[in-house]
Amino acid sequence: QGVTRGVTRGPQPVGSHRRQLQHQRPAAASQQQQQQQQAPPQHSSYAAPVKSLKRSSTVAWCPSSRPEHSALLASGTTDAGTIDANWSSHYHLEILSTSFAEPSPEMRSVGRIEVPQSFSSIAWGKVGMAEGKHAAGIIAGGLSDGSIGLWNPFEIAGNKPHSLGHCNSHNAAVSGLEFHPSKHNLLASAGADGDVFIWDLTNTSKPSLSKPHKATKAHAMGVTAIAWNKAVPFILASSSEQGVTNIWDLRYKRAILNMKSPGQYRLATTGLCWHPTESVQIAVSYKGPVVEIWDLRKKGFPTVKIDNTNMAMHPGSVETMAWCPHEPRVLLTSGDDRRGVCWDAKDGSYLCDLALGGPLNELQWHPSRPSILSTCSYDGDLTVHTCHDFGPLAPSWLKRPRGVSFGFGGRLLSFGAADAPSKDGKAATPPGPGQVKGTTSVKVQRTVTEPEFVKHAKALVHEVRSFPPREFCEKRASESSCAAEKETWRLMSALFEQGG
Repeated sequence: QGVTRGVTRGPQPVGSHRRQLQHQRPAAASQQQQQQQQAPPQHSSYAAPVKSLKRSSTVAWCPSSRPEHSALLASGTTDAGTIDANWSSHYHLEILSTSFAEPSPEMRSVGRIEVPQSFSSIAWGKVGMAEGKHAAGIIAGGLSDGSIGLWNPFEIAGNKPHSLGHCNSHNAAVSGLEFHPSKHNLLASAGADGDVFIWDLTNTSKPSLSKPHKATKAHAMGVTAIAWNKAVPFILASSSEQGVTNIWDLRYKRAILNMKSPGQYRLATTGLCWHPTESVQIAVSYKGPVVEIWDLRKKGFPTVKIDNTNMAMHPGSVETMAWCPHEPRVLLTSGDDRRGVCWDAKDGSYLCDLALGGPLNELQWHPSRPSILSTCSYDGDLTVHTCHDFGPLAPSWLKRPRGVSFGFGGRLLSFGAADAPSKDGKAATPPGPGQVKGTTSVKVQRTVTEPEFVKHAKALVHEVRSFPPREFCEKRASESSCAAEKETWRLMSALFEQGG
């Protein structure tokens, strides 16, 4: 009896099955709708990996726009993946070629040297390029022992380990390096010891040191990122593991503004980027699903905030971030979910996903070649990608900057930037009232390609308007010296006479 009680005897009515299915279908449908609502939008764009190399490294692009230099990439070996089978560590500074003209999918090593410590940061600046002293600038490498090495790229290409100089002031690993965008001899450094320094590299053998502050240290905890303002030369930003971002004014040597991570728990900052063209906007990413864009004119709250309320946001943390210098509306982030996500920096809306691999610890747009992007992953993959597709946003480098077309009557139609320089080489005047800087202007001009033909055409129009048609034909017949031409004009005169 105990067994038979739990068993249904005989077949159940068909109607009961139908009623059961009818009760299950709405529940399954509501569950499916809930899953669709929770799923992030998928607008995947293809970022083509054109060059790659197995390297655990931190990298920096060559700042020169010359074709023979712009494809060069400096790579410094990091702590990850540096122990070989014999438990020995080898650290190298290497120059790599990412030229698309080379058929191999792997980057070619131009030259490398061995260094005593691993790299924690690296930067490539324009020091000496304007004076002709260093045709490709110099490379600064932040090492794990707190020192900064300076090298000539050409000597590295020749496998010569000679360095130009050293900067020694940090007591821990150099966590960030960045050359000044306009004063090329200045180098800002940040350390895990919580301090920020500015180095004058006019004399690379004896760099001079200064601080952006008068306190003992810039931050209470280690500095995670540092960035020069792209437009204002005396503004520098730094952020820390404590989640605090300071805006330094070098004129007064103090922090004029600071922002803190949201929430009661202080999240460490993972990225710091100034807007490429707007001097008062800065983006900060945190070790959590948070990215903030601040307008420093509006103190107290970010103008754009991207967090886990956005379904496309990384569920864990944002590991690295890069603001595209060639398309200011594109802000690229990479998280621990191995996704690269492009955001519209104007309003924080989702643009697309980029297949960049990962998880990534470094993103860098090329300084002078649009659509080129380098990535470094925790798995030891160094990759160069090309990307032209940002979902609903067309990048500025795909837009036609100017154009021209001929029309009837010698008219020439042209369009281009409204603030373009004039023909005499003088700078254009600032936009007037009602005009917007960077807008496009359309011009219609009359061009003359055959001045002699235009001269005769104008004379013909004048004579036709001055004389009746019959008198005009007789006048031209009397002036002509060619017999055939005389007969033609007389025939035309007779036609006008017959027509009354």
